[in-house]
Amino acid sequence: MPTVVFDIPYRPNENRAWDVRQDNRVVAQFPSRVDALRFAMNRAAHVEHDSTRALVAVEGADGVRRAFGGDVKRPLDPTLLPVGTLQH
Repeated sequence: MPTVVFDIPYRPNENRAWDVRQDNRVVAQFPSRVDALRFAMNRAAHVEHDSTRALVAVEGADGVRRAFGGDVKRPLDPTLLPVGTLQH
């Protein structure tokens, strides 16, 4: 089953916007982290309807990215992510 990873950073970019990355590509920018997370969750839900696994990786204040399922209800084992998607 293919996996799509949405990545939400802890800090905004140089333009003070939060990037949402899908498979290491910026697909959208938002004025708040909450808006970025909402977008990623919605996209993940749509992707999962297409028989694809969706993961949302959220960077914490400690710099560690934590992976959640497309429903963002539970942390997932980081070994489920494709190699190279979680950066410290």
